[in-house]
Amino acid sequence: MATAPRDETIARRLQQALTEIDALVQSLESAPDPVLRDQALRLLQLIDLLHRVGIGRLVQHFHRAAPQAFQETLADPAVSLLLELYELDEAGQRARVNRILAEVQPYIASHGGELRVLSVQNGVVRIQLGGACSGCPAVGQTLRQVVETALREGMPEFERLEVELVSPAPRPAPPGRRRVSVPVQDAGRPGLEWETVASLETVPEVGILRIDTRGLSVLLVRRGDDIYAYRNACPGTPLPLSMGHDISWEEGIITCPWHGCRFDLHSGRRLDRAGRSLEVVPVAVQDGQIIIGRPRRVVHT
Repeated sequence: MATAPRDETIARRLQQALTEIDALVQSLESAPDPVLRDQALRLLQLIDLLHRVGIGRLVQHFHRAAPQAFQETLADPAVSLLLELYELDEAGQRARVNRILAEVQPYIASHGGELRVLSVQNGVVRIQLGGACSGCPAVGQTLRQVVETALREGMPEFERLEVELVSPAPRPAPPGRRRVSVPVQDAGRPGLEWETVASLETVPEVGILRIDTRGLSVLLVRRGDDIYAYRNACPGTPLPLSMGHDISWEEGIITCPWHGCRFDLHSGRRLDRAGRSLEVVPVAVQDGQIIIGRPRRVVHT
């Protein structure tokens, strides 16, 4: 009989603690000493990462070993609040995955693809890829790599990705008009014109190659058999990351020579602070050749 009031008391104290933590963090963010502020915030980020990964693993093992006991434990306000705080409950995990993948949705759309999150459980993310993704193996594999990279960067407890491909329903052309895609050989890849820019062998197995083609400067990044491509410009500016063919990078990080911004080579995400990611250029490998995509015109007749 005394359990409910006790739980309410615990829940109230925890909420007060969260409010105080939030106030302390805001105070740190406005601290006058920038070095001390950055160190304190970095400390909080590392503690958050340590707790999030550790608690996430405990949740995964507990859920698999004793699902009924796990569900009963969720009734404890301290446990449920902790999982909600770290977005480790079902709703929180799904919301976090949707937030992470929102960053790559424009890239998916640029390939004529469609992405939907089906489920998130125990570090396993199930998604549905439709549109052009299901009609072209090269494009589908490229999009899978982009999604996996985003999840590994933003979700420490991520374990694997499961993809369900859905064939798009054919769309009849409006009466009296016939849609003709140019060039014809790209008809299976709506929205993009693909261009061969280099042989895979010309890019170092772990390295970067700058390519300039038809007014577009691109950085090709290779990691084994994986290829990524980014526009050669610091995000939001026309300033190139590479003035020539020498590019400032080390340990998987590229540094802007103009502003000192640092970006992860395998995801394009900014690392030194919050900010825009590198602009992704659609890329795939076919028959040992690297191809990049750019929006193409559709002619109606």
